[in-house]
Amino acid sequence: MKRLRIRCFLVLFLCLIQSPSIARPSEPVAMLMKGNGTILFSRDGLQWDAVDRNMFLFPGNQVKTGHDSRCKLIFEDRDFSKCIESNSQIVIQHEDIKVLSGNVSDKDKIFDIMGNLKRKFATIQKYTTVMRSSQKKDIIFHLPPSLSLCDEYPALAWENVGSQYNYQLTINNKSITIPKSNKPFIRYQLKNIEPGLYDYSVYVLEGTHVLTKASSQFHWLTQEDAQALLEKEKKIRSVSKQGFLLGNLMDEGGLKVAALDHYLNFFDNEYHFEMRPFLIKVYKELGMIAIADKEIMEFNKRR
Repeated sequence: MKRLRIRCFLVLFLCLIQSPSIARPSEPVAMLMKGNGTILFSRDGLQWDAVDRNMFLFPGNQVKTGHDSRCKLIFEDRDFSKCIESNSQIVIQHEDIKVLSGNVSDKDKIFDIMGNLKRKFATIQKYTTVMRSSQKKDIIFHLPPSLSLCDEYPALAWENVGSQYNYQLTINNKSITIPKSNKPFIRYQLKNIEPGLYDYSVYVLEGTHVLTKASSQFHWLTQEDAQALLEKEKKIRSVSKQGFLLGNLMDEGGLKVAALDHYLNFFDNEYHFEMRPFLIKVYKELGMIAIADKEIMEFNKRR
């Protein structure tokens, strides 16, 4: 009898690990761009949920559009997107899609987006851990190791460590006083900067007393590099005007402040649970540790 129970357990275990719902791959192969009208998503073709956001798709997932709707798919290993037309149903496969009903068309070519997203997706969870103890009472102030900026995206930003403090920004021996603020982070728009590498420091001031400071560098892009970035931005906007893909583009290019702005715009109206670690990553890389910690705690509550 004991041996029979063991055999039954092994059979059940093998069924579980071979089940498509249990064995879902750990990395996505496509991204669904929220389109217009009624769009439905299913993990297995049985239970369907309305889609109200961009989302990653895995092999076996299905998407269905209504008579008034259409949406776009971006694949990891392809430089173009696909459009799922109205009254269509497709199933995601490892390298492509299978059309169960309706029509799917190829869209304009774009540069590789999903490759970067897949690599990030595989490691992004490491950013959902609180890295410092909340028991510390000293002012913790960081700047990013480096930044890229350009005429179109000229803002420096850092975490506001307290509404009672003002700041002094120093670039190439030129100092600018930044007044107190109640906002979670401080930003300052630079002007008339020539391409090149610059050192800068930010001092945290209580009155005229310096409490702490941090130093870093930023790289101002050449006109040619900035134009190449803007061309990619234009192509992404042709696929989706939502801020998530734009945030990813800026993040990959080192324009972390621009990435933060695009991600915040994307997350402004809805929480978008699955995507939130991408925002947390940028907060941490900008040295905004306290803001990141709050985001992490909220994310882990919902997980």
